[in-house]
Amino acid sequence: PSIENLQINLFDINSLTWEHSVNLIKKFVIAKRSKKLSINSYKSDFSSSRFWTKSKQNKINKSNLVVFQNCLNEINDDSKRALVIKNIGYIIFSMPKNSVIIFIDQSMNKYDSTDEILDAIEMNASDKKKDLKVLQSRKDKKFSCRKINNSMPELIDHFLFYTGQIRSQDAKGLTLRSIVYYSSLVIQRQ
Repeated sequence: PSIENLQINLFDINSLTWEHSVNLIKKFVIAKRSKKLSINSYKSDFSSSRFWTKSKQNKINKSNLVVFQNCLNEINDDSKRALVIKNIGYIIFSMPKNSVIIFIDQSMNKYDSTDEILDAIEMNASDKKKDLKVLQSRKDKKFSCRKINNSMPELIDHFLFYTGQIRSQDAKGLTLRSIVYYSSLVIQRQ
């Protein structure tokens, strides 16, 4: 069904590097499904003591869905991990009731920080049983991307991946890896 109003707020330490992806989402994915679309991108460092602001709180407390994707694996300093966990706590407790936060992040050898951060967040959420519900516990999964190459949606295949030749002017030539290890965690604010 058509979505009446969709507002997306993106927070990333390198927010400007996502312009191509955001434009693809606007042009091909969202435009056909939403009558009103707003995508805003903000430079944000989740490992900074200055991360949490009133402006971010106002955006988060109107969010039905918050997603952390592929950013926790970059936190390799112990003192920064503690700040990330604290800042994620601010986010979770600013979300409205019945909203969901999803974490999906790479997890392997050099990315040990992902599991440490998610374990701490899950433990904190489990301690607050009346406010939070863990819908999916953190766990490692092995996912073989090669098996789905033939069924890849044309939008993704045509614009995102490099297969020996650039297929369109917009293609940035990403290489699809054969195996991706990841950890995920899903929490609902009750």
